[in-house]
Amino acid sequence: MPKQLNYQLNEIELKQIEQAIKSAPEPRVRQKPQGIRLLHLGKKPEEAAELLNVATGTVYN
Repeated sequence: MPKQLNYQLNEIELKQIEQAIKSAPEPRVRQKPQGIRLLHLGKKPEEAAELLNVATGTVYN
């Protein structure tokens, strides 16, 4: 059974994630905060992985 992920961010955390997405110099550095944001928005790990073009296991890391 896959791990249960709970990525309900509060307002401050969400702003920090969005700032990290905007300020990261390299696209691959932006992937982690983008993944966290997608999970916060209710996407399943499989959906987030597909949108980010990474393996599902990467989302769990």
